[in-house]
Amino acid sequence: SFNHGRYIDATLRSVLSQNFPGLQYCVIDGGSTDDTLDVLRRYGGQFTWTSGPDAGQADAINRGFAGATGDVLGWLNSDDCYKPGAILAAAQFLRDHPEIAVVYGDAEFIRADGSFLCPCANPEPFNRHRLLHYSDYIVQPAAFFRRSAFDSVGRLDAGLHYAMDYDLWLKLAERYEFAYVPQVWAQY
Repeated sequence: SFNHGRYIDATLRSVLSQNFPGLQYCVIDGGSTDDTLDVLRRYGGQFTWTSGPDAGQADAINRGFAGATGDVLGWLNSDDCYKPGAILAAAQFLRDHPEIAVVYGDAEFIRADGSFLCPCANPEPFNRHRLLHYSDYIVQPAAFFRRSAFDSVGRLDAGLHYAMDYDLWLKLAERYEFAYVPQVWAQY
């Protein structure tokens, strides 16, 4: 999060409303100067959060994951939201498919006020060749992955500020299996 006070409440509510047992939720804020910290404080101890300078979003995400203890990871930027049941669906899929390291679903584009704009047209069933040679069709807020896989590929490249998710998918695809579930799991 960084200066997304106008969006972060919806993001927080989307995560907290998942009703997922044992959910560990960490917010890493880059030292916001708007009302972001006031919004975070309103939630009391429902999640952990820190605020201070970082080296960009990949660095912040890596720091959040370093402090997390879960076996399955995912991240939202502070203007994205999970759809109801997304975390449970992803966790159940990974539980039932131990050979899969990354599972991802569909997403929707939303307006600044949170209203639906249109479906995201690019998610498709996993194909390593297409991912490598054509484009990134995995919508990051709708993706979840095993910590063991994430740790094994060296985490997010903190030198990348916009394509760190694509870089992560490419590194993971060299070693692990992915799966696509045609359900809307996120909004961005």
